[in-house]
Amino acid sequence: MIERHKLETEREVAPFVKADDAITIDSTNKSIGEVVYMIEHIIARRMKND
Repeated sequence: MIERHKLETEREVAPFVKADDAITIDSTNKSIGEVVYMIEHIIARRMKND
């Protein structure tokens, strides 16, 4: 996976880069349910601020 990431981010044409307003969620040691909860929480906060 590390090699693939390196290839995708360093390629000359259309390199893969994270958007300036992207949100990073660390899913290490979390269940799918926990990650979904985190995403839902982020969405709810954003909707409340609009």
